[in-house]
Amino acid sequence: MAAELETLARQIDLERLALDHTSNPAVARFNEKIDRHNALLEDLRAQERLVNQMVDDFNSKLRRYGR
Repeated sequence: MAAELETLARQIDLERLALDHTSNPAVARFNEKIDRHNALLEDLRAQERLVNQMVDDFNSKLRRYGR
């Protein structure tokens, strides 16, 4: 997922330079790509929060059992 996000970010950066701001369809397609990037970023952050919570829970159990 992180690799896909990186690729999408690079594409967005390149397309931003050549975007025809007078073309509504071109702007709409670009904005869709931005929306997809933002959704993917939020999914990745949610997964990171979940993993961090699992690690915290595991560490808490280890502390309770003296390990």
